[in-house]
Amino acid sequence: MVKTPPCAIGKASTATASLWRIAACAALALAFAPSGPARAELPPEPLRLAGLYGGSHVCENGEHGALLEITRVIPGDTPDYPYRLEGRYAFFPVISGRAGIHGESAGSFRLVGEIRADGHVTLDNLGWLVAPETGEGAADFEGRFTARSDGLMQFEGRIETEVADECGAVLLTRALPVSGEG
Repeated sequence: MVKTPPCAIGKASTATASLWRIAACAALALAFAPSGPARAELPPEPLRLAGLYGGSHVCENGEHGALLEITRVIPGDTPDYPYRLEGRYAFFPVISGRAGIHGESAGSFRLVGEIRADGHVTLDNLGWLVAPETGEGAADFEGRFTARSDGLMQFEGRIETEVADECGAVLLTRALPVSGEG
């Protein structure tokens, strides 16, 4: 059981002081309340995550356009990792990132990964399909797939490289219907 600190702020001589004391006590109770991440879960219909997701990622050298193609979603063998993923990732120049040191770089690599029971996704690179001339390394990803309020699926997460904090956010949305559905 979590103990909250006493709320003896002082004697209230007016209604305003009483309201302030109530607000302060509520704030202290919230500050000491147990907290944790919101309940995480698998994305809706994980077997239907296959498709092409477009968006961008940001690294220290600027923003790049990005495509993530999930080519296969395979039921997993264990309850902790109920789905495996296969795919490809491509990046390319965009107007806002062209001034960066690697603003003109483009490339693509294969990915394999998994979705944990809590919905967390990891995607590990398997090597280049098209290696950029500028020498960047292929990257790994972590994040999650979610359904947006408009029903489109989205992958939001981070790029993980061998250099700490070299890259950051990635945001990709599947805006095209899955092949054969539209």
